[in-house]
Amino acid sequence: MSLDAVRSAIGDSDARLEGVEPDGVDDCSYLRSRSTPAGIGLMFAHGRVVRIDITAPSIRTASGIGIGSTEMDVKRVYGSRITSQRHKYTDGHYLVYTPVDPPDSGLRLLFETDGQRVINYRTGRADAVSLVEGYA
Repeated sequence: MSLDAVRSAIGDSDARLEGVEPDGVDDCSYLRSRSTPAGIGLMFAHGRVVRIDITAPSIRTASGIGIGSTEMDVKRVYGSRITSQRHKYTDGHYLVYTPVDPPDSGLRLLFETDGQRVINYRTGRADAVSLVEGYA
C-alpha cells in the first residue's frame, strides 16, 4: 500500500513519514498520524508499507494470539509453521510463522517473547519483519 492509499484509508491527509526526505520514496521510516490507533506502527520502505508492528495488548491475530499469549499458545495455534530463534538482546525468543500458501511465501509473522509470553509482534515482508530494531 502506498502512502497516499494509507492516508485515504485512515482519513488523514496530513499523515507523514518520519525521518525521511520530503519525497519519502527512497528511505525507510514509520508513519506518524493522529488517526492510527495507539499500538500500531506502519513501516514504509520505498514509499510502500512493508511491515506492521503491534504493541497494543487489545490487538490479536485472526487466530486469537496477541500480547500476553504464552509461547505454548503460539506453538499450539500455529504448529509446525513456527520456528523459534533466540532473542538478540534478552532470554526471550522470536517465534516466526511462515505461511503455507506460495503467494504468501515472502511474508512472515513474528512474535517476540520474554521467554514465556508474547511482548509484541509484527507482520509483513520477510526482510522487513526480520529487522530487530526496524529502520533508523
